[in-house]
Amino acid sequence: MRQFIIFIALFIAGSTYCIAQNDVENDFEKFKRQREQEYKDYAKEQKKKQDEQSDELLNFLKMSKEEYALYEKRAMEEYARYEKRAKEEYQNYVNSIKKIWGNNNVADNTKEEWVEYGKDNRSRTIVDFENGDIVVEVAINQDKDNKKEIDKELEIAVENLLKSKGKTCPYESTVDVSKDLTKKPVLDNLVDYSEYSKNGAKINENNKKELAKTIVKQSTPQKQTIVGGDGEKRVVAKIEMKMVPNRLSKNAALYKDMVQSNSNRFNIEQPLIYAIMEQESNFNPSATSWVPAYGLMQLVPKYGGYDAYLYVYKRGWVPTKSYLYQADKNIELGTAYLKILMNQFSKVTDAECRRLCVIASYNTGAGNVSRAFTGKTNVNSAIKIINTMSYSQLYKHLIRNLNSSEARNYVKKVSERRDKYMR
Repeated sequence: MRQFIIFIALFIAGSTYCIAQNDVENDFEKFKRQREQEYKDYAKEQKKKQDEQSDELLNFLKMSKEEYALYEKRAMEEYARYEKRAKEEYQNYVNSIKKIWGNNNVADNTKEEWVEYGKDNRSRTIVDFENGDIVVEVAINQDKDNKKEIDKELEIAVENLLKSKGKTCPYESTVDVSKDLTKKPVLDNLVDYSEYSKNGAKINENNKKELAKTIVKQSTPQKQTIVGGDGEKRVVAKIEMKMVPNRLSKNAALYKDMVQSNSNRFNIEQPLIYAIMEQESNFNPSATSWVPAYGLMQLVPKYGGYDAYLYVYKRGWVPTKSYLYQADKNIELGTAYLKILMNQFSKVTDAECRRLCVIASYNTGAGNVSRAFTGKTNVNSAIKIINTMSYSQLYKHLIRNLNSSEARNYVKKVSERRDKYMR
């Protein structure tokens, strides 16, 4: 009897285990089927996107000359609407600065200078990437014109500068996006702290707050009185700092990964990309010219920007200034534009000569380079003459016959800078 009871108990236990095991297997199978279905759905969605992109590219490639002209016209019209609104918003921003600093005392981004205002516009910093000068200014109400108040405001302004990653749009906008200019602080490793010390010891460069206090304490502010656009008199206190002597090589290193990846992607040598960046902006990520051209590689939205975006993404769109201020986007499109120019001069048999033509074209356009040889904009006609020249002959011809002194100097400077990055 006892053996029979044990047998029954074992039988029940075994059955329970089998049922539990089956439940586990059923749960696992159910989980597996769910994951398989999710993967199939994902793959289907990805294929749909690829098909849509392929269709868009195919339709683009099938366009007639007239259809492409209409396509481009629509992109330009869209940009014109953007530009109108962007200018209105920018002017509102400038007006808010004038209230504090006065109608004739507005500092703004240039090719060489990165300018940033504090949140209330009562402080501003101006970093000259070409000459290596840094200016920090604060505008104080006259009733607060004392050393304690001035030092406090300067310390805040210096600390904010040392931490700042910049902004692609420093004010509220309905058409431009506000993103960081760089992944790390813009001035990381670029400020010369050698003249500052704390109790005779080397200062801690990582503690920005203490660093700002030390800099202000060991600086002598220059003061002047201004009248804001609101009619209020204010005292402006200014201190000056310096960038490190080897700032160009350190600044170039900040963009090493971006340059390398786009160099590989578009088959454009890295020394040429660096040379263009240095010539165009001195590695100022917010570089802005009167043209207007924007960012590290100074792309003109409606020309090089449009052509490069179309080449990369097979879609007609004119990049906005806030888009071109983003370092990764700017280097991508700038390098793509170099590739477009390389393609235009692909029939130049000598690679060194081809590169010279591309350098000149980046500044003045392929048509103007052609004019230096034939008086006309037809590139193929110019190439026939270019292919009869040595590198030395071509170089001399370009720096003598290009249409502007700027273009002639550009060929010289970029060629010299490229040699530097080849070392």
